[in-house]
Amino acid sequence: MAQASYRKLSEWLFERFGAPVRKVGVLAGFPCPNRDGTLSRAGCSFCNPAAALPPGITAEDTVTAQLETGTKAVRRRFGVSRYVAYFQDCTPTNCRPVELEEKLAEALRFPGVVGLAVCTRPDCLPEQMADMLARVSENTLLWVELGLQSANDETLAASGRNHTVGDCTEALGRLRSRGLPAVLHVILGLPGETGGDLDRTADYVRESGAWGVKIHNLHVLKGTRLEEEYAAGRAILPDMEGYAAMAARFVSRLDPGTVVHRLCADAPSMLLVAPGWMSDKQAVVRAVERRLAD
Repeated sequence: MAQASYRKLSEWLFERFGAPVRKVGVLAGFPCPNRDGTLSRAGCSFCNPAAALPPGITAEDTVTAQLETGTKAVRRRFGVSRYVAYFQDCTPTNCRPVELEEKLAEALRFPGVVGLAVCTRPDCLPEQMADMLARVSENTLLWVELGLQSANDETLAASGRNHTVGDCTEALGRLRSRGLPAVLHVILGLPGETGGDLDRTADYVRESGAWGVKIHNLHVLKGTRLEEEYAAGRAILPDMEGYAAMAARFVSRLDPGTVVHRLCADAPSMLLVAPGWMSDKQAVVRAVERRLAD
């Protein structure tokens, strides 16, 4: 059987630094405009913010304290000594640029941190914020992750995202003009989406020139509107092989050089309602890779 053909983030980082590198989650502590009342207080239909919280830290902890906790756990589990500080909670760019810049600088002073990743909404990347990120990137690896989720505006509206595909296109333009690598987050299997929507989203990622993509399977978390939809039978989840076929179809439409940051979602077991099969992440990855190799 042929090898699965896609570009893994772990391999890209190893080539860049000559050693294994792992991401370590950091909480910036800035709110999501889709929950703080700026756009909405309801949030996205699938989102429970607690699912994105790294264990053992809080946003009240300093960046240094968070990295001490996170790197210790990663070092113990994976035996690595190089890290990318990953600002992942809510919307790290929903602040004045100087506020985030101070946190990024603190992360870079931590021993072993060789790069930064900032995850945000497409509609929360103004020019001044992009300027600051470009300035920081002059001295370190820095990439920006944008939550596209789908290239269908109707799906985004139904999911309560309160941004459009056009917002993502504009944010990508700001990053591209400054030489900042972009990673797009997508969710496969959102309610109402078809195979054509999957293809359209994959094509958008390819045509956008994004450096990387992070692929999530639709999953149901406690305390979300999606949980209610799932209970009412309005949200249908595929089995693992069905998802593997979807993910392989998506990846096969990407540019071969696109760096795949993940093939399936993670969720804390105490918050996960369904699907149960995603608790074995490596089995899911193997299933996708088998499809890609066929």
